Amino acid sequence: NPASVPPKSHKTKITVYQIVDDSTRYDVGTSACVDPENGTDAVTTVRAAIAAHGVPQELLSDNGSAFNLARQGAVTALQMYLADQGCKPISGRIKSPTTQGKNERSHQTICQYFDAHAPKSVDSVHTLIEHYREYYNHRRHHQSLPGEMTPAQAWDAIEHQPSNGMPISHADLIAEALAYRDERLAKTAIEATVEENLSVVDKGQASQHTASGRLRETAGEIVIKRDNPQVYLHGKMLKVPTHLVGTYGLVMSETEYMLFDTTDGAEAIGFPLPLETKETKGRLVPLWKVRGARIRGPKPSWTQRHLAYEAEHYPTSADDAEPGQAVSTNS
Repeated sequence: NPASVPPKSHKTKITVYQIVDDSTRYDVGTSACVDPENGTDAVTTVRAAIAAHGVPQELLSDNGSAFNLARQGAVTALQMYLADQGCKPISGRIKSPTTQGKNERSHQTICQYFDAHAPKSVDSVHTLIEHYREYYNHRRHHQSLPGEMTPAQAWDAIEHQPSNGMPISHADLIAEALAYRDERLAKTAIEATVEENLSVVDKGQASQHTASGRLRETAGEIVIKRDNPQVYLHGKMLKVPTHLVGTYGLVMSETEYMLFDTTDGAEAIGFPLPLETKETKGRLVPLWKVRGARIRGPKPSWTQRHLAYEAEHYPTSADDAEPGQAVSTNS
C-alpha cells in the first residue's frame, strides 16, 4: 500500500510503498518513488521484496489501480506478475480499509518517522527508509507480538510456508475479475429495480457503456462480431481480422491492452499502451497499423503488412522484432 509523504522543506510529494508480513509485522519491502502511485513502481517494489525474502502464498492489497482491480472487473500488471511467481493476489472489500489495517498502521508509523526527521530531499528519504527499516524490524518492540518481540525476532522464530512456485493462469485472474464485476452489476441492477423501479436489463445495459458509447454483450467481455469485426479504444475503431470473431475477456494495464479468449485463456489481441498509430484519417484504423500489435494466428498477409508498416513508421521497433514475433502471442 502507498503512503504519500511531502518532505517539508520543498513540498515535493513522494509515494512510499510498504510491504509488511501479516504474521510477524516484518517490513519486507519499503521504497520511495517520485512518481504518483503507479503499477510499474508497485511491481518493482514487490519484485525486490520477493528477491530478498521469497514468494509468499498470497499478497493482500487495497483496490488501487496500481495494485489489484479484480473487484472492479479488471487485472493489473502487479496481479499478473504475482500470478507468474505463484503468489495469489487478493484484495480487501471495496470501502473497507480495515482489512488492510496492519499496513495502514505501518503507514502512520513511517509518516511519524518522516515528520520527526524532516527529510530535505528524495535521497534523504531513501536514507531514512533504510534507517527506519533497521529500527522498526530489529530494535522496536512490537506491542502486537507475543512478549513484545521485534518483528525480526518473530520472523526468525516462525516456520515459513512460501508459495510452491506454481504459476497461476492469467485466465484464472480474468475469470475472477469478471465474476466480481458480474456480481456487482447484478447487485446494482437489483437495487435499482427496488429503489428506482428500473428493470435489471436496463440497469445492466447502463453500466456497460464503452468509451465509444456502444454496449457490451456481457459485463467485462468484449464481443467481436463477424458483421462488424472491430474493437473500440480512445475514440478509435480498430478493425481486426474476421478469424478473431468471438468473445474475449478484456485486461488493461497502464502499458498493455489485451483480449483473452474466454474458452482457453489464450491471448488473442494485444498491443502496447498508450495506443500509437500514424493513421490520422478518421476513426477507423486497421489493427496492423497499430504499433506493436499482435494477434493470435495471423495470416501471412497480415504479418507482412504489419511488419512493412512498422518498418516504414517505426524502424527501430521493426529492427528489434523477429518476423512474426510481434504478431503471434499465446498466453
